[in-house]
Amino acid sequence: MECPICCNSLINNEIYPFDGCDHVYCKDCLNNYLGQAVYIYSIVQMKERRITINCPNTGCKNVFTEYDICAIGGKDCLMDYNKYTLDNFVDTHADEMSWCPTADCGYAFVIGDEEGDNEFHCPLCKKV
Repeated sequence: MECPICCNSLINNEIYPFDGCDHVYCKDCLNNYLGQAVYIYSIVQMKERRITINCPNTGCKNVFTEYDICAIGGKDCLMDYNKYTLDNFVDTHADEMSWCPTADCGYAFVIGDEEGDNEFHCPLCKKV
């Protein structure tokens, strides 16, 4: 059996099987694919609103789970993916949510959370 991406022979300890489909790839190819997908996702998310990464097989609807992302790409890759997913969620719900106005704070909040108080007090960066 060989990897459909690099065409190298697959050895059992070098493969990563998905739960939702029968496609099998070598870990190196999946790691590269996932890293590129997360990077591209971070750039084009505002245009496409894409929040899932599918199996590399054309037409396959199997989606990478957080477990898959961490197992293949590591914790840093999972953290990047979750950051871009949160950014996308908050930005697509701009009528309900917003970001702390402090540069690089990264705290998201629900708009109108406190009645009558128009001043925002960020619990993360502690600025008003």
